[in-house]
Amino acid sequence: MRIDESKHGAVTVLRLCGSICLDDAELLRASLTSTLDRTFGRFVIDLSGATFLDSRALEVLVETNDKLSGRGQSLRVCGVNVTLAEVFDLTGVGQQLDRHDDVVSAVRSFL
Repeated sequence: MRIDESKHGAVTVLRLCGSICLDDAELLRASLTSTLDRTFGRFVIDLSGATFLDSRALEVLVETNDKLSGRGQSLRVCGVNVTLAEVFDLTGVGQQLDRHDDVVSAVRSFL
């Protein structure tokens, strides 16, 4: 797993690359927690480079969304491929997240 970070105006974009499994989930949690604290929730997770998320990685996304919900926000994700969309739909995770087609639309959702 690799996490690339970029800025789009006042919004931080975290692009997840590769397969995100058990060991990577803790690194993902640490990265999301740090980003949440630095950006006050103004960030997007770009999954266009992610090939797989295991159940632990899904839990991390749900936990992050729960933290944001407590602030009146929601976790914004984009670039969800067909396989990940199916996993999101089967697990119900997709209903909890604010999904966008691409980074531009996800960033614009903050306006």
